[in-house]
Amino acid sequence: MSDYIRKEDAKDALQEKVFHNLTDEFYGAMQAIDELPSADVIPVVRCKDCRYFRKFLRECERSGALTMYPLHDTDFCSYGERREE
Repeated sequence: MSDYIRKEDAKDALQEKVFHNLTDEFYGAMQAIDELPSADVIPVVRCKDCRYFRKFLRECERSGALTMYPLHDTDFCSYGERREE
């Protein structure tokens, strides 16, 4: 599995390590990070953070579906929407 990081986080980490030696190579590295292509990822809303999670659990408990299809906090689906709270 690949690790994805934000460009700004990478630049901040680089700047923390070489703050005393701001050379042309440093600025070249910062520019190289800016020029990297963005990863093709989308944010995922996990069940524990979803606005529909509690409602779904109540419906599953009533129907007995949770015994057939156990649900975990780290699961997700394509319908997930983050809770406002």
